[in-house]
Amino acid sequence: MIILHAGTPKHRSCSRLLNYETIDEYVDSMVSLVNAVSKLNGVHLFLRYRPIDGLSSEILKGLLPESDSYSYSIASGGAFSDYLSITNLLVSFSSTTIEEALQNNIHVLLFNKYNRYQHIKGVELSSGSSGLLPVAVYNVNSEDDLLSSIQWIMTNHLSKKINSKKLFSEYKYPGSKIIKLSEFIKDVVIKTAKEIRQ
Repeated sequence: MIILHAGTPKHRSCSRLLNYETIDEYVDSMVSLVNAVSKLNGVHLFLRYRPIDGLSSEILKGLLPESDSYSYSIASGGAFSDYLSITNLLVSFSSTTIEEALQNNIHVLLFNKYNRYQHIKGVELSSGSSGLLPVAVYNVNSEDDLLSSIQWIMTNHLSKKINSKKLFSEYKYPGSKIIKLSEFIKDVVIKTAKEIRQ
């Protein structure tokens, strides 16, 4: 199983809204995820990392726990879509990668260890979760619940045959309402030309 972590941290000099992690929180979440994944068999974690002011890949590597080289990798190169194409579960706090994953039928775990923000409401998982049905989006609001939640998703969801189309339909823009860019531009040009003539 492949887990992909992707986020959008904001550095200290930027104004930061509630829906973004600081760089410290971003790294802290990755540390929690590395620690959880290191206790799972047959799981590899890709930490999708983009260089940001004050956090080089070398510094990040030094901040993360030492772990079996097979349990995680820092992925700073290549196209995000390539990583997404091999992913079973995306883990994030807040990022457009969440929408990308859902559009591509990739399940999402929103890890909000500080319990302050929920990018998309999903099913909340905790250590005592039982009787839940699989969904496209899961919320985990505590570091203490992270390992058991990933185990629950693996056992009760990812290892079973599930009708993904139904799970993801509420997160996708209906195909019938999608307009080709060329048609949209043509409609705008025609509308603008009519308004100018009036």
